[in-house]
Amino acid sequence: MKELGSYLRYGIAVLTCLLLLSVGGVAFAGEHTVEAALEASLSEEMNNYASGSVQMIEQQSAEVQTVPSSEEEATTIEVVAILIEFNEIRSNLFLFENKEIYYWDQTNSTLIERSDFEPSEEIISFQEAYSGVTGTELQAGSFALFMVLLLGSTIVIPVLVILLHNSSHPKGQQFFREAEKINF
Repeated sequence: MKELGSYLRYGIAVLTCLLLLSVGGVAFAGEHTVEAALEASLSEEMNNYASGSVQMIEQQSAEVQTVPSSEEEATTIEVVAILIEFNEIRSNLFLFENKEIYYWDQTNSTLIERSDFEPSEEIISFQEAYSGVTGTELQAGSFALFMVLLLGSTIVIPVLVILLHNSSHPKGQQFFREAEKINF
């Protein structure tokens, strides 16, 4: 009888672990779908998008009403507002970090635009909370590279011109001698 109790506890523990893993798998599959849709959308919209760089930072879900069109009535859908971060590489040198808010229609499993629904209080507060965070920033390493290139082009090029300028050329000397003879 004692052995039966230990087997029963072991069985319950295994079933609990399997149940937790299966629930975690469903949540991960949903996130994977959102990330795949974001990857596809960014790849299509942006020429300089660094593939595979999407990270979901924060999200807020709410039930909202769709904006009715002339043919359809307004319906209630569940929308998830997602703050994402992704990278953009320009000229294969400069790395930009972007943060934007995207909207995922949980009911139809598609990305939607902000104009497709009437925002709820949750969505409005999410937008207001992260409105100062969104935008594009040049990363520190890329900024340092830009400054080195700028400094190089404004200082090194004129120094090279001065050093490599050949003033001993006969035509150059003749020009300066004739300019000295003319008195203005």
